[in-house]
Amino acid sequence: MYDKLHLGTHDNVPNSVFIVGPCVRCTKEYKIFYPINKINEALMMYQEGKLIQECFPDLDADNREFLISGICPECWNIIFPSEEEDNSLAQYMDPDCLEEINVIEEFEEIDELSSDSFVGDDIYFLPTEIPTEPDPIQQLPEDLC
Repeated sequence: MYDKLHLGTHDNVPNSVFIVGPCVRCTKEYKIFYPINKINEALMMYQEGKLIQECFPDLDADNREFLISGICPECWNIIFPSEEEDNSLAQYMDPDCLEEINVIEEFEEIDELSSDSFVGDDIYFLPTEIPTEPDPIQQLPEDLC
């Protein structure tokens, strides 16, 4: 469990405690309210090694994640956007940039395969820049072709 959490009570929210701590990313204080009659049991279960969803079944996944990692839901969505949010950003990107991203992703897939499939001293590098014209220094003399 995130080690910067504290428990407290609030007069305006009777019969509950709040669990509060700073988000590790944005440092804003984040509070989770939990029924006062369930908090002791939940904390004891967690200390015994039970899964957090078993200990805090009344909390949604976002709040449970904050208890584990200290990342508030807003920052979690920034760090790990949903697939829909991730794809929606593509409309704002330069098409050339998207093409480069696809090439890199394809190379990473090939690289993963090659590390398991090839044996030997062959090393393959992805060029950082693709030249538009041949480099005269690297051209072979015509009599060797």
